[in-house]
Amino acid sequence: MSQAPFNPNMDEMILTDAELMTANWSQIAKYSVTPTVINDGSVMAFTSLLGGVTQTITAGLTNPDVVRNVSIKGNTAGITGNVVVHGMDGNNVAISDSIALNGVTTVVGVKPFATVTSVDLPVAIHTPVLQIETATVVGTITAGGFATVVVTAAGMTGTPKTFSVAVIGTEQKETMTVVGTIDVGGAGNATVITTAAGMTGSPISTTVAVANNDTASQVATKVQTALALNANINAWFTIGGTGADVVLTRKAASANDATMNMAITNDTCTGLIPEPTSANTLAGVAGDTATLVAGKIITALGNDVAVSALFNVSGSGANVVLTRKVAAADDATLNVATDNGTCAGLTTEASSVNTLAGVIIDKVEIGVGNVLGFPFLMSRNTVLFTFQGSVVEAVPPTLVMDATNLYGNKFTLATALNGTEVDIIFIVPE
Repeated sequence: MSQAPFNPNMDEMILTDAELMTANWSQIAKYSVTPTVINDGSVMAFTSLLGGVTQTITAGLTNPDVVRNVSIKGNTAGITGNVVVHGMDGNNVAISDSIALNGVTTVVGVKPFATVTSVDLPVAIHTPVLQIETATVVGTITAGGFATVVVTAAGMTGTPKTFSVAVIGTEQKETMTVVGTIDVGGAGNATVITTAAGMTGSPISTTVAVANNDTASQVATKVQTALALNANINAWFTIGGTGADVVLTRKAASANDATMNMAITNDTCTGLIPEPTSANTLAGVAGDTATLVAGKIITALGNDVAVSALFNVSGSGANVVLTRKVAAADDATLNVATDNGTCAGLTTEASSVNTLAGVIIDKVEIGVGNVLGFPFLMSRNTVLFTFQGSVVEAVPPTLVMDATNLYGNKFTLATALNGTEVDIIFIVPE
């Protein structure tokens, strides 16, 4: 005949050494459990709180690893409302626990769950907003090359990212070559006539004093000095040249001016060979305007994988606009800076404008706490020892007892859970 198991609820008695006295039969038991460390998202991953209505989540839930309490945490400050967790205790009895959200602070529940069957989520507190950042290009390209754009954004791969954006604009160059040498007795004045569309006073005649025996190179140098003294010519051109050449370079990139010309002839001097036509040694190309540069920046950023993963890139006129694709907390580091790289003509704009601050979608995650369920109805504390791993807990666990509801029996170690086995040694209550 097999012996019936010990039943602590049957008040089984044993004899004592005293003939007229008996004692209740009790046994020492060990309850072993291996809980993971606290994990905020182990029961339910981040889930959006829909604005205006509550929602009940039944899919995507994971049961606690052992019978233990659950925890909740919001993803941004100011989130409030009650999260109600439904499930079963260790005796397969349905229980619920209502836990109040407190922003990003982890809040723990009071009831140990063996399974979680559903979670009721409150309405959202915040209305999500997509952050918008606007950069404005300032200036017109005066010399083509590559403009520099630097995009900074929290969470963007490779941030800050630097882009080189090709821009166009060519400053027209006109070259006049002096031919001849001033005669031995040919000192006097030479005349230079400068023509350019749009230049104030065009055509402008400039008198250049030359000396006996001046070479073509010496005359060219004196021409350069004389032209630089004319305010209208100096405002329109950079004046230079080497040897017998006089070179006028437009100070702003613009469409090629077919009328641009320098002519030189003798006036009161002798010895120069008149040169009525100069050479267009570099054709002018109109420089990209701020609007054209902005358009090229929009294309470059929109084609970049890292930028386009986070933002929709748009804009109008001279503005470049980045709009977050997903609502997120406002990113104070978000910035688009523009500057001349190898080009010229842009005004450095180190900072863009946060034209619409971002507001994150309210979310909550459900995890587990450090309160472990106890598998007995307890009317009094009979715990003898507690071990975590092979180490005895120097401070006894906090034991909550309930002789009626199993979920009301739970214990918390004095030290943090570390993923090793927990053994609680106790006298089985009668």
